[in-house]
Amino acid sequence: MRKAVVFAMMLVVSVVATCLFLTACATILNHPPAPEQQQLIVRQFQLTENEARVHFFTGAGFNEAFEVYVNDVKVGLIGNPKEYIAIDLPPGTYAFTWMPISTGSSLFKPIPLQLTIANKELIFMRANWQDASSAATQFGAIGVAVGIKFATYFTPDVRLKDRLNEYTLILLNKDSKAVLSK
Repeated sequence: MRKAVVFAMMLVVSVVATCLFLTACATILNHPPAPEQQQLIVRQFQLTENEARVHFFTGAGFNEAFEVYVNDVKVGLIGNPKEYIAIDLPPGTYAFTWMPISTGSSLFKPIPLQLTIANKELIFMRANWQDASSAATQFGAIGVAVGIKFATYFTPDVRLKDRLNEYTLILLNKDSKAVLSK
């Protein structure tokens, strides 16, 4: 009987958390495309010396506005499916994360993707999320009730390079290079 009650509570909390997540996914922003010159630079993969480029995309069927962070520094905002941002960085090791900006964002916990990028390297990353509440079940119903989180993370996806023209560049961020190379 006790197990059934705990299971029922876990199910209710999971349904509520999923509803909050789906509500959070309704945040859409009206981003204009990046200037044509920036779009050409990105589409033709033009890089200067001591520079690499990281491209950030939304996930499939994803309607969440989110901020992109590199080494805990906010470098851009994506708000719609089929748009992306690109960031030029010097070669080095970086931690990439994202967080939604919507209500309910306190339910999310970023999982950093640690990557070392080389000179003139092109990286393509897709935003993903997963229900991380199963870890909270170790602590019983109370742990589930207070510990529900969705994990956010990036997944490298080289296939996006060939599909770049299907997306709209909204930002080519070259300004973060100085801040992140310190």
